[in-house]
Amino acid sequence: MLYNNVEDEAHLFKTDSWRLFRIISEFVEGFENMTTLGPSVSIFGSARLQASHPYYKLGIDVA
Repeated sequence: MLYNNVEDEAHLFKTDSWRLFRIISEFVEGFENMTTLGPSVSIFGSARLQASHPYYKLGIDVA
């Protein structure tokens, strides 16, 4: 598909499909980095929890 201007092309990279690819690329990069560490664990969190939330604190304790 050809785009006539920069705004049309910029919109493409804001779609859910491209968002999914960006998220997947972060996972791939993380797994590639972990291969050099040997046995390791990755903890995935949420930016939606406040530092005062019990689950946030539990994540800190577990780490």
